[in-house]
Amino acid sequence: MIRYFPAPILLLLLLTLPGCVDNRASIPSLLPRDVERRDDLEPTRPTPVAQPDAALDTLVAEKAQLLSAATTAFDAGAVLAKPAIDAGQRADLGSDAWLDAQKALGEMDAAHSMLTSIIADLDRVAIDRANDGMPDYPSLAALRANAQRHAEQQEQIIAAAQAQIKSE
Repeated sequence: MIRYFPAPILLLLLLTLPGCVDNRASIPSLLPRDVERRDDLEPTRPTPVAQPDAALDTLVAEKAQLLSAATTAFDAGAVLAKPAIDAGQRADLGSDAWLDAQKALGEMDAAHSMLTSIIADLDRVAIDRANDGMPDYPSLAALRANAQRHAEQQEQIIAAAQAQIKSE
């Protein structure tokens, strides 16, 4: 049996193969595309500067005086409460000394609430300014930070006093 070699058919296929290939350069470029060159960062804006406000300065001065009075009242109340709390530390639950210590703690909490009320008022003013698109007012922010510092100190004093008194 004679083998027939399909040389003419193979030659014909090889000659038609370049017709199937695209001569254009369709390989994607590795250069950055326009969308990749775009800058999506938020533009830098100048920091707004608060304009002087006489009414706000007056309010801040009033709140500073109230803060000073509230801190003085708390400090005086804490000094007056110390003997009752010390006596309540050794007293049994429900005894007169224990009740006096609880009353002293309540008075300290009441004095502390004056300070938290001042902080809430300062927060309300700051929130209203922010809602109106105004920048932070430096003296208002400083007073708020000072009030918060005093509040944290008072909370530590109250917590320490509560820890001294028996609860069970």
